[in-house]
Amino acid sequence: MLVEIFLLFITPLIRLDPLANCLVSFSCAMQVQSFRKVHGFPFASTMCIGNLRNSVDHMLLYFQTHDQQEIRISSAYLRIIIFFIIGSGLGKIFCDWLGLQALWISCLLLFGALLIMFHDPKALSRQTVSQIDGEEDLLKREQ
Repeated sequence: MLVEIFLLFITPLIRLDPLANCLVSFSCAMQVQSFRKVHGFPFASTMCIGNLRNSVDHMLLYFQTHDQQEIRISSAYLRIIIFFIIGSGLGKIFCDWLGLQALWISCLLLFGALLIMFHDPKALSRQTVSQIDGEEDLLKREQ
């Protein structure tokens, strides 16, 4: 995340649009790779179509099985989508107001997320990460 923050921080200082575009695209790719799961469920942090599909899938499973866990998962995806929409709207407002310097607000938000990650030591423990990755491998084998 520190590399991502650094790249986004220096981007407004670069006057070459192709290079700035590459830096932002690379930062987005890093974010996609870094944040693949929330509470053990896969999600997309830079787009919402996959999250919408997953939400609808779990909602349909709820209607078939009436398993409360499915509706909780569906609503978690919906919350992610809602925050994505809010973030997109705020991003547009800040870009209109600040131009390229709006990326510095993203840096502040990412730094805040980094602090939150370190606030919960269990979230970053190797055991937790291994457990989640192991569950992902198990799901792949079952499919």
